[in-house]
Amino acid sequence: MRPSGFVENEFEEVLTTVNISRDGVYFVTERKDYIAGLRLFVTTPYSTAPGALNMEYLARVVRVDSLSGGRRGIAIHLLTPIKFKS
Repeated sequence: MRPSGFVENEFEEVLTTVNISRDGVYFVTERKDYIAGLRLFVTTPYSTAPGALNMEYLARVVRVDSLSGGRRGIAIHLLTPIKFKS
């Protein structure tokens, strides 16, 4: 995950997916940078294995859930595929 445009605190992180559908992903993070409406570049599925077919998407944060321990659940909508990444 990384922002697709300018944000005050640039970030990039690799996270484990909690739930995934054809056009959405839900994950948990401790970052406070995710807000509804934020556009992201998302690579899913993500693998560092040789020959992996990583696909990059433009996505938008649609929901931010407050969870225990200062964690946040983030729901994103995958808008459009951009390209395969190696």
